[in-house]
Amino acid sequence: MKIMIVDDFPVVVHGLKRLLQEEFPQAEIREVLDGNTAVKLATDENWDLIILDIQMQKKDGLEVLREINSVADKKKVLMLSMFSEEIYAIRSMKLGAYGYITKRSAPEQLITAVKQILEGKKYISGTLAEKIAGRLKKSPELLLHEQLSDREMRVLSLIVRGKEVGEIAKELCLSVSTISTYRHRILKKMEMKTNSELIRYSLQNEMF
Repeated sequence: MKIMIVDDFPVVVHGLKRLLQEEFPQAEIREVLDGNTAVKLATDENWDLIILDIQMQKKDGLEVLREINSVADKKKVLMLSMFSEEIYAIRSMKLGAYGYITKRSAPEQLITAVKQILEGKKYISGTLAEKIAGRLKKSPELLLHEQLSDREMRVLSLIVRGKEVGEIAKELCLSVSTISTYRHRILKKMEMKTNSELIRYSLQNEMF
């Protein structure tokens, strides 16, 4: 069995590898620290499971997931993130992920997700299932942030963290004018005028 762990924080990768080795001692586990390498390995080799972080510099997990599924046979990918399940889980599943789990989850929950996906099943937590059901009962309409594209969500997450346009451009390897355009689109779609409003909304909805 081959498992790839993709995260640009070595400490996270090493910790996940140790956890998985205890549960699957015969597994071959590869540590990958950037999205481009992950796409190449996913294309060139067969993997039973790919555990993929969403928040990575230069190329985030959603971009990597999209590329992997566009250039190779569909892979079993478990998305891992510090962000709320409610924000990114459905986006991830629409792009072909088999499951989504937060970094705050208990180790036992991660192992459960891995085993379920290895069996060919999709995984979402009971908490997320309840949230989705509750949302549908209250209102089937999209929330403001659900209108944003994946790239716009990425830019929004960096704005909320207090990054300036120039810093965001550098982190995402894009021009300042491109980031400014994304910011303008975000404000327009969310019917807001300032970064402060975006930050307040994100905090109220526990987005990042």
